[in-house]
Amino acid sequence: MFSDDFASDNFDKYSGFVKFSELIENEPKEEPCDVKPRKSNKQKIMIRVMTQDAPHNNPLALINELRPDLIWEFGGSETKGKVVVSFRMELLVGDKRYTGLGKTKKLAKYAAAREALRELFGINCANSNPEPNNVVIETNDNLMLDQKIADMLGFEVLNMAQLIFEHLGDIKKWNVLSSIILTSEYDPNWFDIICITTGTKCIKGDRLSMTGTTIHDSHAEILSRRCFIAFLYQQIQVIIDNNYQGLYIFHSLQFQMNTYLNYLFNDLIYRQLCCIKITSNSTCYDEYRAEFILKVRDDGYGFCLKPGIKINLFISTAPCGDARVFMPNDSSVSCRKFDDDPHANRVSRGLLRAKIEAGEGTIPVRRGCSTLTWDGVLLGEQRLQFMSCSDKIAVWNVVGIQGSLLSHFIEPIYLDSLILGSLFNFSHLTRAVHGRLNMNFDSESLKKLPNPYKVNQHKVAKSLSKQQEYTRTLTKSPNYAINWIKGDTFPEIISCDTGKIYQNEEQYSRLSKKTFFQSFRTLLGRNTPKLCTSPLGLAIPTIYRDAKTSATNYLQARLLAVQSFAEQNLGDWIQVPAEVDLFGF
Repeated sequence: MFSDDFASDNFDKYSGFVKFSELIENEPKEEPCDVKPRKSNKQKIMIRVMTQDAPHNNPLALINELRPDLIWEFGGSETKGKVVVSFRMELLVGDKRYTGLGKTKKLAKYAAAREALRELFGINCANSNPEPNNVVIETNDNLMLDQKIADMLGFEVLNMAQLIFEHLGDIKKWNVLSSIILTSEYDPNWFDIICITTGTKCIKGDRLSMTGTTIHDSHAEILSRRCFIAFLYQQIQVIIDNNYQGLYIFHSLQFQMNTYLNYLFNDLIYRQLCCIKITSNSTCYDEYRAEFILKVRDDGYGFCLKPGIKINLFISTAPCGDARVFMPNDSSVSCRKFDDDPHANRVSRGLLRAKIEAGEGTIPVRRGCSTLTWDGVLLGEQRLQFMSCSDKIAVWNVVGIQGSLLSHFIEPIYLDSLILGSLFNFSHLTRAVHGRLNMNFDSESLKKLPNPYKVNQHKVAKSLSKQQEYTRTLTKSPNYAINWIKGDTFPEIISCDTGKIYQNEEQYSRLSKKTFFQSFRTLLGRNTPKLCTSPLGLAIPTIYRDAKTSATNYLQARLLAVQSFAEQNLGDWIQVPAEVDLFGF
């Protein structure tokens, strides 16, 4: 058992981890600003993930004010092996060139700016008494979700979960619960719970499947996204059919549905009391039209999210990985907008992390282990690993949550907010889910994103509802995961050991790759003009991998997001064996 700080930089006990200190020990030291020294000799890099405003009274801001005609050029980088250890930035002011070196492009710019200020204007950074530009993590109210909305959504999700799990006996126990909820920009009192899921585990390596029938990652937030994808397939099918008879849409009576506890699994009464059935001739369709979240694009080809619809992700605790590893407990009952990280410069901050095979928790990604092979995993030579939920959510903020297959037909759909029930820390969470993608606004990769992809910065909040604790309902995690989608009379239960239906390995989940691929092929087979945005045209792929790789813009955006992590020495993205996507019909 290790006695040292679990969040420290002591990686000596892990022989395969990257030792960043060894890579930068010979780097020339930068001249410090004349500020009161801290106990630690480490310098904290400014992470401007909360604001678009430039920091004041620092060399960069000052040189930009004095010489707005300046030009920056990237002068290259120094590497040791495959790891970038320093960057060179060149500042052109008139016919003069100033060079700066640093561990990041931002620090290199600071060095060049200080040199230019000294020579051109006689300003010495050490004597100009600027604000300490390397200490602050600024917050922005635009990234804080309204507390009333967060409390209301958390309250209603737990109410709905209690209703769903009431008749499941011992199956209802969970460690982590997640949900995707729709809200409206035009009606603050309207919401729609799309799905509720639980789960904390991944399958074992010997359970990998070439048939697309296995759910590899059964963490609750991952299943919530897959439930949302299944919901989108249903919506597209209804639009193409122009038939709303089978579409049940929750009304605002969800606020009052606790009154109907006894009717939960009585399908007819449940739908009559809690839902509105829309028919093609229904006069109330226009009134509740906002509850149908997709529409045909203005050009008539493909689909997009309707204006005013917001997608909110609720998780009962911080997502595993970078957002959670530095929050071992939830000591504060309040939700503070500013949670300073006293160790913001530790190299462990922001690292990509991997989930442990058939277990819980995450570990930093080891160098040289980013590509897994089929035979290596099956023979036990490699451990099956999947990227942490924090890492996956960060990539979702670039590519959207609709997935690669649906990106053929749908514009990217991004989260509007992430709500946690516990282990909330503003600094850690925002860094993990979108801040580290472009930590210093210098990522070259993210400048090349294809249209209409972007770096999404969703809001965050902690739900403070006291109606029910968000803590887990048991100590040991169960070996099953539950998923419920709006309209279900009974949730689906997945075995975390096999990745298939619980206690029935012959049946695979509705959230599996094979099910989604079948739905995708069915849509293409309709040959409707609304689907002409697909680069596949009239061709219907027979191999799942072909369908994924044909979504070229999506794959390019995802690749650039992954490259942005590597640019900042945060690790390499783990690639699962290619064989898992080679199934077909």
